Amino acid sequence: VMLLNDGTELPIELTVDRVGGSAPAYYRAEISDRRQRRSVEHRLRVAKARAEAANRAKSRFLAVMSHEVRTPLNALLGAVSLLRRDLSKAESASLLEIAKQSADVLAGVVNGILDYSRIEAGAMTLDHKPFSVVQRVNEAVDLYRVLARKKGLEIVAKVDPHCADYVQGDSSKFSQILNNLIANAIKFTESGTVTVTLVRAGATSDGAEYQL
Repeated sequence: VMLLNDGTELPIELTVDRVGGSAPAYYRAEISDRRQRRSVEHRLRVAKARAEAANRAKSRFLAVMSHEVRTPLNALLGAVSLLRRDLSKAESASLLEIAKQSADVLAGVVNGILDYSRIEAGAMTLDHKPFSVVQRVNEAVDLYRVLARKKGLEIVAKVDPHCADYVQGDSSKFSQILNNLIANAIKFTESGTVTVTLVRAGATSDGAEYQL
């Protein structure tokens, strides 16, 4: 560090070389201002930290997406597999509806993956449209009935009759969260019943609060 007349400390790099090999010896000194170098090093450290954070975020995103893709895909494959059996018309219609719902969920997950570039750019927005939360809960339970049955489990929905028919929000994101909760419940339940409960927890200034 070099101290200037005004008391300012100036970061420097001092290089001293001997010139020639005979006596008397002569030396050459070179002084470099390290302020610009420090600035470059700081920018490189910041860029490296951001790149590492982005890689970690992508890894977490892919881990979550792989789980979200496999869940509706397994339900879809399970329904299609059961359709190959000799079933009644009503049973076939029910399984076809489950397959359709599974395909819809899977399409939503794939669209989320394709929108990853928008997430990175901070451009992801949430829908604010009316949808039936009661219908979404019942559909989710129907969707996972096949997977639960394959594990020897029952799955039921219990809906508070005081829940409103429609709420405002992003139905796709709601279904993704609900599907993950149900999938994990089935995964970690060894026997018995998985119950999905929707209740009206109370009122808010602009609506009502629900609890799953």
